[in-house]
Amino acid sequence: MRILLLAALLLAPTAAAAVAFEAEFTDARGDVATGESLRVAYPRADIVRFSSRVEGERVVQIVEMAGIPAPPADSILVRSWFHDSVDGSFFVVDMEVRGDSSMIEHRFRPLVRRGSFYNVSAIDARWGVEGTTWVFDFDARSAQDASCFDPGVFSEHTPATGGPTGFDVAYLAGARRCQTAPEPYTPPPPVQVAVPSATPAPTLTDAPGSRAPAPESGAWLALGALAAGAFMLRRSARRS
Repeated sequence: MRILLLAALLLAPTAAAAVAFEAEFTDARGDVATGESLRVAYPRADIVRFSSRVEGERVVQIVEMAGIPAPPADSILVRSWFHDSVDGSFFVVDMEVRGDSSMIEHRFRPLVRRGSFYNVSAIDARWGVEGTTWVFDFDARSAQDASCFDPGVFSEHTPATGGPTGFDVAYLAGARRCQTAPEPYTPPPPVQVAVPSATPAPTLTDAPGSRAPAPESGAWLALGALAAGAFMLRRSARRS
């Protein structure tokens, strides 16, 4: 009996994480739009499928695109709500690849935001590009108190030719796993937090340490505002 109880205790964190971070959904092709709501043919920004699974103590998240993504022209934000809230509190894991950064070591920002958009901490995470997919993983222990999982993805492509920037948003529709009230969003001030960095590679690359990122640019603030605004509007509509 003691052996069974010990085994249950050892397996409990992984089992809880598996419940919290397992999800999969698809998104329509050809729905990339500009800020003026005009459709543009940008396969590199066109989200096709999202999946999230737990492997041991790591959460692996894969975003399939219609084209091959290539930073810095392409950016992505994978946002994972992981905790219930009825007062608008923000509990999310953010996997960001910032196209506005010219330096590779500042491009990847794996963050957890607890209770507030501004309460930011860096977490152990990796990223890579495999063909037409973005691949991320992070330590499930970063959100040990996860009570739900409600994922969303925001992608952006800025053509080198100077054409309009295109955006795509995809999310897990209808599930309502996290009862998080919509939060009035205002762009945050630059966040100064040391985050691990990794270079894009055919397979996941271990982060080689920490370094303080450069101040966020106006372009990335706009990206965050659009992403959060789109997510919040859709979540609000979904719950109305």
